[in-house]
Amino acid sequence: MKPSAGAQLEEIIGRIRKDLETSPAVPALARVDDPYVPVAFSPIAISYRRRSDGGEAFRVYPDRIDVLSLDDRDMAKLVDVMVGLGWSSVSVSGREDFCRKSWLMIGSAGIGVSGHVPTETEEIHADTIDRALSPEFE
Repeated sequence: MKPSAGAQLEEIIGRIRKDLETSPAVPALARVDDPYVPVAFSPIAISYRRRSDGGEAFRVYPDRIDVLSLDDRDMAKLVDVMVGLGWSSVSVSGREDFCRKSWLMIGSAGIGVSGHVPTETEEIHADTIDRALSPEFE
């Protein structure tokens, strides 16, 4: 049985903190080729920062993710993290552009998205949009 997202997050935070005790510069969890560095900034959350500029892309908590950027690469990493944590559905709220982009990108990964009511045009073209966002699955 797969551990809950909260338990996985606690394990990741513990590993980051342990890595920081021995090497505060770069946590071992951040692969050298990964453009994002996970930083345990609280006992219950991880901040994902861009290696290129140190900017914060999003924060992962056991029960939610706070998105701080709508950049396509940041959103793609967000989806990777959600898939890695085993999330099967998510409820989005906030600005319309965020909710629309979340519906498109998160939904294309097979994760259920509520909180955005797609327009008729979005519904009609959902398959085309999905293929454009995920060409590697064709």
